[in-house]
Amino acid sequence: MHKIKNSLFALGSLAALAIVTPLLVPLVGLGSNATVGNAAANQTQNVNVVNAPTVNLAAGTGISINGTPTVNVAAPQTVLIYDETRPAPEPNGAAFPPFDTSAYKEIRVIATADHPFTLIPSLVAPGGEHLIFENIVPPNTQIATTTYELPGPTMEFHGSASTGFATTIRVLVYGRTN
Repeated sequence: MHKIKNSLFALGSLAALAIVTPLLVPLVGLGSNATVGNAAANQTQNVNVVNAPTVNLAAGTGISINGTPTVNVAAPQTVLIYDETRPAPEPNGAAFPPFDTSAYKEIRVIATADHPFTLIPSLVAPGGEHLIFENIVPPNTQIATTTYELPGPTMEFHGSASTGFATTIRVLVYGRTN
């Protein structure tokens, strides 16, 4: 009987210790250390983002950001990528050499001549097939410009003079990378 009394006394002591210990020890959350300089809830804390994903937004959409973030947006990089001048005698006109447009999202074509002319832009498909765009014909002037969003890697031009004229055509192409 004495053994049972000792066992019950030991069990009661452990139960009392289990009840009293949480009341005497202050509550501290896991992973926090109240004695080290943690920022209060209303203070700004620094955040280091590693391997942040790239986000592409559709035109006309936006992101709401609280605070005053700094955002750097690269200016569009437009560069001259093609500058060719060719005589365009009647009736055959002039063939301009092809050029690589694969590095550009969009191009602007500027064509000038000393007499009225027609410029025929075409996209050269990988198999050598030509996709002809709408002709560039300046109305009553000797300068024309147009912009294309490019679906292919190579482009070329064919230019011809208006009836009764022999002319020289200059084609400038500017490419935009972003």
